[in-house]
Amino acid sequence: DKVIDYFPEQLPEHVSDTLSSMTIRHLLTMTCGLEETSKLLSVFKKNADTDFDWISEFFASSQVSMPGTQFYYNFFSSYIIAAIIEKTSGTGVVDYITPRLLEPLHITDMEWQVSPAGICVGGWGMKLCTEDMAKLGLLLLQHGRWNGRRLLPAEWVDTMTSKLVESSPLQAYTKHSDPAVLNDPENDHSQGYGYYVWQGKYDTYRMEGMLGNLAFVDPKKEIVLVLTSNSNMDQKYIDLIWKHFAHLL
Repeated sequence: DKVIDYFPEQLPEHVSDTLSSMTIRHLLTMTCGLEETSKLLSVFKKNADTDFDWISEFFASSQVSMPGTQFYYNFFSSYIIAAIIEKTSGTGVVDYITPRLLEPLHITDMEWQVSPAGICVGGWGMKLCTEDMAKLGLLLLQHGRWNGRRLLPAEWVDTMTSKLVESSPLQAYTKHSDPAVLNDPENDHSQGYGYYVWQGKYDTYRMEGMLGNLAFVDPKKEIVLVLTSNSNMDQKYIDLIWKHFAHLL
């Protein structure tokens, strides 16, 4: 679906051809082609004024590439996805996934931040314990099945955890890194990207959160490795993981 079709009242006065071509798939693969405005990124600062329309500000962001042509990490693509889910389902994201996902997985102690508009923020702000992170990793390893019950379509899991686009360490905090670093084939952020899932070395994939919270999945060895921390999520951090856990993965 075209993204703009869901938000007719929050679009800029002039909708460019590139903006109108953006689809949900582009949001899921970090190829929407938009760079967050400084106003959007300010929501991560302490005591910042976040009481503005995040959706309108998203559409007002500058275009850095045509949708679908370049991986460019955008925090707020996931917020737009959450807003679409809430618009189409008529309920909040947490309320929507509770009977479908959280209750079957027995995840009972989870919080998820919402925007000033009351919309789930999407790709950040979730408080989840290590064991519950492991459950999500195991659900993906089992292609969407849990205790004999199918929670997610196998085809969806296979797609979201596959390499759908080329990726690079073009993270939110290093978007203007040295091109030599961005093209380094040994960098773990250069192994490809699915639907909000990073491809990794040794035929692994991972769900990667802020500050070093990770769930690695090795489909061949049927291993899930979860780490929670409060560290900078950079290559040095992942190198330590390979040094100490590569014999497992």
